[in-house]
Amino acid sequence: MEFEVRGDLFRVKKLSAVRALAIRSQADFSSVEKAEQFFNTLLECLEVKINDVWLDVKAKGSNSYCPIELTTNPMFVKELCETFTEKYLYPLFHESSESSSVPGFNSLEM
Repeated sequence: MEFEVRGDLFRVKKLSAVRALAIRSQADFSSVEKAEQFFNTLLECLEVKINDVWLDVKAKGSNSYCPIELTTNPMFVKELCETFTEKYLYPLFHESSESSSVPGFNSLEM
């Protein structure tokens, strides 16, 4: 799945259903550390197209970001993470919860 944010083209890396569920369940903003971990996890799931080459937005375990503006512009990070959540995570779990008969699954809705 590809989407554009601030003139850059992004795509979601291949994620298993289990990984996507784990990411969604990790959304916890009760502390700075947990929120930071959630944002980093989202950024690690994305690639950006630069000069016809797909690059990691954030490599796991690193503090380097691509495009570089992500290191200095919190609104860019916010917009990118919100777009990923709205276009990928929300539809995935909205459809799943509607068709699921598993008790408690609807509590994962965004």
